[in-house]
Amino acid sequence: MRLSKEIDCTVRLGLHDIGDQDVATLVSGVRSREHEVAMLWEPGADCALTVDFGEDLEGARALVEAAQELEKSSGDQG
Repeated sequence: MRLSKEIDCTVRLGLHDIGDQDVATLVSGVRSREHEVAMLWEPGADCALTVDFGEDLEGARALVEAAQELEKSSGDQG
């Protein structure tokens, strides 16, 4: 058997009412994995992140999980 694979993973997140420090945490996590981040950001309000992870599915999963954790923790405080 021969297997050919092509994985092209892009994550797009819309983050609303997010603090500046939370944005910095998410972006530094992505950059530590050596991926570039495209970002539209209104400090102290909303942020849209797009990251091309290529074949790094673990990195994509880590970003989504980190965003979900931020969402949970902000829900507990508000």
